[in-house]
Amino acid sequence: MHGRNDRVAPFDQIAKFAKSYRRKGNRCELVDYEGAGHTFFNYNTNEQLYQLSLNALDGFLVDLGFLSPEEPLVF
Repeated sequence: MHGRNDRVAPFDQIAKFAKSYRRKGNRCELVDYEGAGHTFFNYNTNEQLYQLSLNALDGFLVDLGFLSPEEPLVF
C-alpha cells in the first residue's frame, strides 16, 4: 500500500521495487492510494483510508494463509 503523493518515498520508486521483487519470483501486490501521502494509513491521519488499508492487509494475510477468514483484524 502506497500513497501516490508520498514525498518521503516517491511512488515511482516503490513501483520499480515491486516490479523487481515480482521478477525475482516473490509475491508483491502494490495497492496505490491516489492523493494519499506518506502516513495515509494511520488512524489519526484518515480514518477511512485506515480502514481501507486494514481491510486490504487482512485480505492479503488471509490469502497467504496467515489468518483465517473468520479472524478479522480488529484494533
